[in-house]
This record gives sequence, structure tokens and C-alpha cells, in this order.
Amino acid sequence: MNTRFLAALSLSLLLASCVSPIEGRVTRHPELYARLTEAEKQSVRMGVVKEGMSKDAVYLAWGRPARIASGRRDGRSLDRWSYTDYEPVYYSDFSMGWGHGHCRHDPYYRVGPSVEYVPVPGRAVEFANGKVTGYLIPR
Repeated sequence: MNTRFLAALSLSLLLASCVSPIEGRVTRHPELYARLTEAEKQSVRMGVVKEGMSKDAVYLAWGRPARIASGRRDGRSLDRWSYTDYEPVYYSDFSMGWGHGHCRHDPYYRVGPSVEYVPVPGRAVEFANGKVTGYLIPR
């Protein structure tokens, strides 16, 4: 196979994989993006949520929420979108066990630092009548 072709294919695959999550959502949902105001489009591109934004704009900026809750406050219907963040937990690990596959009788040892990511409450957005009325960004 032609090496120039392989180089061009590799470069195009690399560039395609560098699309931000926001760009990916905008590309997959051009009809949502087209309905936004110019101010919302600018905020979406920056990944920023502001009061008065539509649910479509928040979805394009921040993605799908982990949870959606609906309720009422002061006689108004409200929706709350909650997002989950992940924080690293570092620890030292020592474990031993028996091998896998063809080496079932050989012991293995693992010593050293490890990291796990645990879910924690993240951002949240409240909507009334389909528009952002408030948001929370921890830390």
C-alpha cells in the first residue's frame, strides 16, 4: 500500500479523534444548534452556561446530565439537571494472587501506587419554563 496514503489516513484519523465533546455534540445535533440565539451559540462553544439559556443550549455545552429531577417551587414547575464528576483517589497497593491463563500456578505480586476515580456530585442547572434560572459549579 502507498505510504503517502497511509500517512494521510493516519493524520486524518488523528485529527478526527481530536474533536472536543462540545464539537461532537454540535456536529451530531446541527438542528439544535441552528435554533440557538447567537449569544447561546457563543456560550455553547465556550462550554459556559448562563441564566436564560435553553435546555438545548445547556445540553450542547455540558452534555447529557446524570440525573434529571422535576418539582415545584413557589407555584412554578422546575427541572434540575445534575452532573457527576470523577475525582482521583490515590493509594499504595500491595496484592498478590495466582496467575491467569496458562500460568495458573504462578503467583503474581503487585506493589506500588494506584489510582481510582470515584463519582462525586458535580455541576447542576435549574430550569423554569425551559430556561436556566440558576446553576451551580462546585469549587
